[in-house]
Amino acid sequence: MNIKWFDTVRWLLNVFIFKRQKDVRVSGLENIPELGRVILISNHISNYDAPFIACSINRRFHAMAKVELYKNKVFGRLLYLLGAFPVKRGEGDIGAIKMAMKILKREDALLIFPEGTRGNGKEILSFNSGFAVLAEKMNAPVVPVYLSGTECLGGKSSSKSPLVCNIGVPRYFEKLEGCSAEVSRSSFIDQCYSDVVKLKNNNVL
Repeated sequence: MNIKWFDTVRWLLNVFIFKRQKDVRVSGLENIPELGRVILISNHISNYDAPFIACSINRRFHAMAKVELYKNKVFGRLLYLLGAFPVKRGEGDIGAIKMAMKILKREDALLIFPEGTRGNGKEILSFNSGFAVLAEKMNAPVVPVYLSGTECLGGKSSSKSPLVCNIGVPRYFEKLEGCSAEVSRSSFIDQCYSDVVKLKNNNVL
């Protein structure tokens, strides 16, 4: 990540996009640790999701981005400067997992969209297990985030749809007594999924 690039692009996005919106609602900023490793997980509905999170919170973060975005060399280079790195969807991308572990080992923040693809904004898709593996192996707290309204940016309804970023309390992976790692991980994924759903229902954790 190039810090100057990250901060400059965040400022530009704020000035020219997000601060121009009539209704922006951000809650739970106190739930994001100021320092130390942390995994942010969020529902995914738009290409504006990561930029909106970046403009809503104070911490810089790295993010997993689908490998298809790197086909354009110029845009791919920009993503690298902003701290993003490619991940192959639908398969166990060992390289992406190793990169994520390096980021967390440096005590940095990491953003993951565990649905693995964009949803329709009405329902939250099931979560993939990658973030839970990282939370377990790296002892990193998982902070749930729920977004809405970003799917309307750039469209005719953008001025009528509030931009919402609800942030919940961190959750740590815990091994369930007498259960396998797989069962414990599955339970943790379900808990994190429920956390995001509660934020969707405006029940801020």
